[in-house]
Amino acid sequence: MVERVDPFIGTEVTDLRARSGLAATWWWPKPQIGNTHPGASYPLGMVSACAYSGAYPTGYGRYDLSTEGVPTEMYHRQMASGFTHFQQSGTGAIRKYYNYFRVTPMLQPLDRLGELWELEDEAAEPGYYAATLSSGIRCEITVGPKSAVHRYTFPGHRDARVVVDASLGGLAIPHGATVPLRAHLETVAPRVAQGQIVVEGAPLAIHVECDNDAWRQMLWYDRRLMPGGTRLDFDHIRPTTLRPFGLMWAGPSEPGQTIELRFGTCGPRSGSSPSPARTSCSSAHRPSATPPSPFPEEPSRSPPPASSNPNPAGPCSTCAGSAETVASSTAPGSRPASSTPAACSRSSWLPPRATGGPPPAVARPPAPTRQRRCRHDCAPAPRRRGHRRRSRSAG
Repeated sequence: MVERVDPFIGTEVTDLRARSGLAATWWWPKPQIGNTHPGASYPLGMVSACAYSGAYPTGYGRYDLSTEGVPTEMYHRQMASGFTHFQQSGTGAIRKYYNYFRVTPMLQPLDRLGELWELEDEAAEPGYYAATLSSGIRCEITVGPKSAVHRYTFPGHRDARVVVDASLGGLAIPHGATVPLRAHLETVAPRVAQGQIVVEGAPLAIHVECDNDAWRQMLWYDRRLMPGGTRLDFDHIRPTTLRPFGLMWAGPSEPGQTIELRFGTCGPRSGSSPSPARTSCSSAHRPSATPPSPFPEEPSRSPPPASSNPNPAGPCSTCAGSAETVASSTAPGSRPASSTPAACSRSSWLPPRATGGPPPAVARPPAPTRQRRCRHDCAPAPRRRGHRRRSRSAG
C-alpha cells in the first residue's frame, strides 16, 4: 500500500483545458498549482522536512507568487539552498510559511551560504525524501512524530560542512519572510547543541546531535565563525538588523562518507516565560515575604492566625469561587464543614484600601506658600492673588 503513494502529486502545475461557456466567467482564487511538497512527513506529527528553494506556496518548487492561472516560474529547474522543517502542505490561505532551521550540506566556504543547487534524482515515499545536489552531495531525510534525521553522503573534500541556519524562515517572495523575535543557541556537549527561536510569538526549541566525532562544532554569526564560542543570545531582533546565525559542523570527508544530524523538538528552555501554573487560592495570593505597606504612616501588618477570619465581609472572589466549588461537590444531604475558608489570605495580607475598606487617614504637611522677594532685597512677602507691584517714581 505504501509503495502506491506518490508524494509528488500537487507539486507541479495542473494542466487544465481552456475555459469555455459558463466556466469562462469564473474567477480562480488560487493558481493552478497544488499546495503540497514531497518532503518527509509523519501522520499527525510535529515535524516535516523538505528541500527548500523559497518558492510559493510551500518553500519547495520553482514557481513565484500568483493568485490565478498558471504561475510564473522563479527557476527553470528544481532548485534548493538546503532542507528546512515545519512546512505547510495541502492548506490554503496560510499567510505564514514556516520553513525553519534550514540545514545545508556544503563544500564551499560559509560566505556562499544561501546559494542554490539543482536537485537531481529526487525520490520520495511516506516518511522519506531524498535528492542529490549538483555539488555531488546525496541527501536523505526521514522524520518521526517529533524528530527528523538527516543523512548526507559527501564526496572527498578537505573542508566539508553541514550548516544549520536558525535565522531563516518563510519564503523568498515579497513579504513572505519570517524573522525570529528572539533566539538562543548553545553548545551542550561535543557533537550536541540546543537552540530556541521565538517566531510569530511562539517558542520553537530543538535538540541537535551529530554522529561524527572528528568534525568541529562551531557557532557562526553573519557568515563568520566564532571559534571557542559556546552560546549566542539575541533578546530582540528587528528585520532591519537581522544577520544570519546558526550552528555548523565541519571537517574533512572521504568519498562516500556519511554524516547524520538528528533533530528533536523539545520544550522551551528555562529562560523563557512558562505558562502560569494553576494554584489554590491561598498560594495564589500569598507572596514569598511580607510586602511593604503602600502607606508610610501605617505600621506593617502581620498575618493573623489561621483560625480567624480578618475579613468580616467575606472572602475574596477567588476564595469564594473555591468555596462554592467545594460546596457544590458535596454529596446531597450533607453539610460541608465551612463554606468560607478559615482565613482568606488575600484579605490578611493586603491593606484596607485593596479589600474595599475605608482608606486610612494620612496626615499630610501643608502645601508651601509661594513667596517672592522685592527688588530692594526686603524680607520675602507672601504673594497675594491679583497683587501688582507698583513702580516708584525717582526723586
